[in-house]
Amino acid sequence: MADIFGSVPQGVVAYPLHPTSLARSVDVRDVGHLAAKLLMLSPDERRKHQGKIYDVCGPEAVSTTDVAAHFSAALGRPIAAVQIAAEEWSGNAEKAGFPGWLAQAVCRSFTDFWDKGLLDVPSSPEVLEIFPPSRTLKAWIEEHASLVQAELPA
Repeated sequence: MADIFGSVPQGVVAYPLHPTSLARSVDVRDVGHLAAKLLMLSPDERRKHQGKIYDVCGPEAVSTTDVAAHFSAALGRPIAAVQIAAEEWSGNAEKAGFPGWLAQAVCRSFTDFWDKGLLDVPSSPEVLEIFPPSRTLKAWIEEHASLVQAELPA
């Protein structure tokens, strides 16, 4: 969830995808809590999860339009969701310090997965049974908005 500050100070959430495309972003703290819960299971309970692959997803699907609305509410300023070219996003990511290969890989996750609705899936039933992710992107933005507040132009 922590990769969205780059364009917010300019009053936009800019990604190379349609602003209404949905994805379920998961808070890394929820992933950590799930891992801790798995480690705390008895050896017999843990065995049934060994070698399994589970989807760990956020509790709700959000679009960049939703992200912009949450930032607008948290910051008290209008923030708009805009679609930019993949090359522009990658170039901006490189200017922000991403190695070129990583900027392109992250950009492809937006264009090849998020924009096509492939990241709008619920967590696996086993995950929901052990520790359902509960931190919403709205709550994350409310918690972290102050980190960009000072950077916003007056």
